[in-house]
Amino acid sequence: MEEVNEASDSNSSSHEFETSRRRHKRPSKLAIEDQFEHAINWNAVLLFDECEAYLGKRNDVNEKLILNSKRSKGLVCVLLSNSCVNLPAEFLQKLEYFPSLLFLTTNHAESLDPAIASRVHLTINYPMLNVESRLTIWRNFLDRANPPAVLSMEEIELLSGIELNGRRIKNVVKTAQIMAKREQRAIRLDDIKKVMRITEGVRMK
Repeated sequence: MEEVNEASDSNSSSHEFETSRRRHKRPSKLAIEDQFEHAINWNAVLLFDECEAYLGKRNDVNEKLILNSKRSKGLVCVLLSNSCVNLPAEFLQKLEYFPSLLFLTTNHAESLDPAIASRVHLTINYPMLNVESRLTIWRNFLDRANPPAVLSMEEIELLSGIELNGRRIKNVVKTAQIMAKREQRAIRLDDIKKVMRITEGVRMK
């Protein structure tokens, strides 16, 4: 009976780890090679978006996988050594001989493997949006709404004082437009307030 339970626990552990491994899956060596080869053949610029997901510090990746698989630590070590750990090395090898432009985008530059970061020729930092930038973004998205939003400049200035990035502003306006369309009208400040309260946890006066 004990043997059956052990086998059951082992299967459960393997399943838990497999689920965790898929959630944190990195591109394979072959997938990386394919992308570089396609870019070379097509004389194209190559972009790796959110590159920290597969070019992060190797210890960080190990810790995330181990934390998400409490019952199968021995299995973690075996699978990591065969799959994830060698990817930055393979990437560096391709990077050394890549003849075109390569862009890496990330919101977590501190998480990149030092070997990758040291080979970046130019780093462009996009700081947090200031009030003026947010004002422009709010106006652009509200003007593009169909029909255009009916907010005054004072109301838009009020919104620009809330620290949101461009993507979140876009999502707020998009959701507010869905709400307004149900009543076949343009977006009003009340719609924005309601969405901000639900999605951003911000209560506006």
